[in-house]
Amino acid sequence: MMAKNKSGGGCLIVLIIIGAICYYPIKCYHYLTFDPLEYFVSTKMANLRHGPGKEFSVVRILNKGDRVLQITDSSYARKEVYIVELDSIIIVSDYKWIKVVNKNDTGWIHKSTLTQDSWN
Repeated sequence: MMAKNKSGGGCLIVLIIIGAICYYPIKCYHYLTFDPLEYFVSTKMANLRHGPGKEFSVVRILNKGDRVLQITDSSYARKEVYIVELDSIIIVSDYKWIKVVNKNDTGWIHKSTLTQDSWN
């Protein structure tokens, strides 16, 4: 005669399989619909500025979860790029700042305040 297994190991395996069946299609859908130019504000608030730096004035304040779309890529530089013009230094490119659009406003925002995953 066979002894019955009362440990519940079979139920655990069934739950793991059901979880995998549900999880992977949802995750695949997320990656298939992922827009590499779409970002979300991950901090409590972030400043959308007229230029790539804190010395520029604020266009508007964005709140956590606000969506922005990248419109230019300044990340090709691995460090800040400057030009000297009439005894002043002007920043041309800073990989930490990207130009984005939010609703009808265009401006620059620091990458540290953004995330690309709205599922966080």
